[in-house]
Formats: sequence, C-alpha cells, structure tokens
Amino acid sequence: MADRISFSWDADPNTDFFRLYEDGVVVADNIIVPTFDLMMVDIDTGNHDYQVEAVNQFSNEISDPVTINFTIVAKPVLAYTIV
Repeated sequence: MADRISFSWDADPNTDFFRLYEDGVVVADNIIVPTFDLMMVDIDTGNHDYQVEAVNQFSNEISDPVTINFTIVAKPVLAYTIV
C-alpha cells in the first residue's frame, strides 16, 4: 500500500484555507495551497470518501465526495534463527 495519497483541486482565489475530510471527519485543516499529501496510517480495508471544503470569510463550500477503495495486503513476516 502507498504511504500517502496526493490530492489536488481547483481553487477560487478568494479561498482563505481548505479542510480535507475522510469519511466525514476532518483529517487536515488550515491547508493554504490546493494540494495535500495525506499520510496513510491505520486505514481500514474498504471504501473511504474524501471531500475538500473551501473556507473564506463569507461562506464554506464542500466538494462532492471522491470514493477510494483500499485493499490492505499483509506484508510477509521474515522468520530466522540465530545459530
């Protein structure tokens, strides 16, 4: 599995900052550029929805969700014996 997911989006120049949501929960706040790398830690297998919210002093707009399906593959365990 990748260690991170890279997001990028079109931005209105009047946007003060962005929030990134995973399954309806804020996972990154106060993003000031329209790109973000999300580190993947303890992600569950299955579908996860991601949304970006643009925030300015007058309003907030949130994107439609993008669904990503994760399949977690177990890493092989190396067994050894010291002689």
